[in-house]
Amino acid sequence: NMFALEAIYDDLFSQDQRQGALSSLSRESVQDLIFARLRNLRLITRWKDPAWEWEVVRKFELAVDRLGRLSKGIAIPVHFILQPMVVRKSSPTESEKSFASEEFLNYLDRQYERLKTVISEYEGKYGSRDFFSIHDLSDAFMKIGEQIFTDIVHYNDAGRQIMGSSIFGLIRKDCEINHRNNS
Repeated sequence: NMFALEAIYDDLFSQDQRQGALSSLSRESVQDLIFARLRNLRLITRWKDPAWEWEVVRKFELAVDRLGRLSKGIAIPVHFILQPMVVRKSSPTESEKSFASEEFLNYLDRQYERLKTVISEYEGKYGSRDFFSIHDLSDAFMKIGEQIFTDIVHYNDAGRQIMGSSIFGLIRKDCEINHRNNS
C-alpha cells in the first residue's frame, strides 16, 4: 500500500515534470501506473533479492516521513499505525497459515521486522513532529490463539473490535493532551 501511495504521490505532485503519467484519476489509470512502476522496480532490483526487499522498506520510510512533514504543514494531528498482519501472530490457526505460501509469509515477516525498526527509529532520525504520532500495533494479536484474520491483513469481527478499541484509546489520549494544552 505504501508503494502504491508513493507512486501516486510522485506522479501527481512531482516537481520534476509538468504533467504526470496519470491523465485521470480513474481506477484503471492508477492501477496501470502502479503496476508499471512495480515492474520497473522488479527489473532494476531483481525482485525477491535483498535489494528488492530493502527498496520496499526505503519507500515505506520515505512515505512515513512525508506524512510526518505533511502533518506539520496542515497542523492537524495525524496518527500513523503499523497494523497487525497474520505473520505477527505467535500461533496462527491452520486456516491463517494457509493464506499464502510459506516463502511469502517468511518474506512478510522479514519485512515487518524491518518496518518495526523504521518506526522505532523515526524520531531519532527525523526528529519529533508536533502533529504526528506513530503507533506500532503490529503485535496486537500476538497472543490470541483463535482465528482473527480473514486473509493476510484483514480481520474478522473480533479483530476489528480489538483494533477499534486500541485506536480509540490512542485518539482519546491525544484528545486529552490537546484539551489540557488548550485549557
